[in-house]
This record gives sequence, structure tokens and C-alpha cells, in this order.
Amino acid sequence: MVRTFREVDSAATPFVQLADLFAGMATYTRMSWKVIRTLLAENENQQDLFPAVPPPESRPTSKDRGRFRVVSHFYRRAKVAKLGISLNAHGYLRTPNPLNPINFWHYEPQHPADKAPTKDRGGVLLP
Repeated sequence: MVRTFREVDSAATPFVQLADLFAGMATYTRMSWKVIRTLLAENENQQDLFPAVPPPESRPTSKDRGRFRVVSHFYRRAKVAKLGISLNAHGYLRTPNPLNPINFWHYEPQHPADKAPTKDRGGVLLP
């Protein structure tokens, strides 16, 4: 169980770099799922005879294409290792079974009055 947090130099702490990479991939795919879906469709083996033109908010930039290469490489390797990570179903990284070794979990309200946890200045999650 994690009880405290402290700031460290990520250059000297590879596990922090790894955590940052996973957090960044999770956030990017969740926030840019329309772009991810477009890039997934582009990378399928079979091309459409009359491809649909994606709306402006889902048109990938060169930055998106670079990020997608990292995400898709990770996703392919996770599939080979059978880590139970999903990308295609929702367009973002998620783990349907939280018992899997790597868990991409996104807050989803269970009730209309539910609110996502927020972070105060001390780094403690508050309801």
C-alpha cells in the first residue's frame, strides 16, 4: 500500500519514467479517442474502396501519428503477452479485468450524483 508520495528526479528513477509513460498513454488515448479510432482504421490491413473523410476533430496530426506509434507498439506487445488490455473496443487503453498485471482504469460515475475524485494542493485525492 502506498502511504506517502515524494517528488523525485525522473532521470535517476526509471520506474517513475515508466509510470509517466503509462499515465501519458492512458490520458492521451482517452482524450484523443476519435483520433485513435481514425488511426486504427488507417492501419487495418483492408482499405476501404471509398474511405470516409474524418471530421476535423479526428484528423490526426504528425504529433498524433508519432504518439500512436508508441501506443500501438505497446498495445501489440501487450496482446502478445496476453495482458488483457483493450484498445479497439473504445478507442482508448483500458483493462476490463482489474486483476490483470497492468491496469488502465478510467473513472466512470456509477450514479448521476457521483463526482470524480479531485486533487488538492497536497496531492491527496479528495471526493
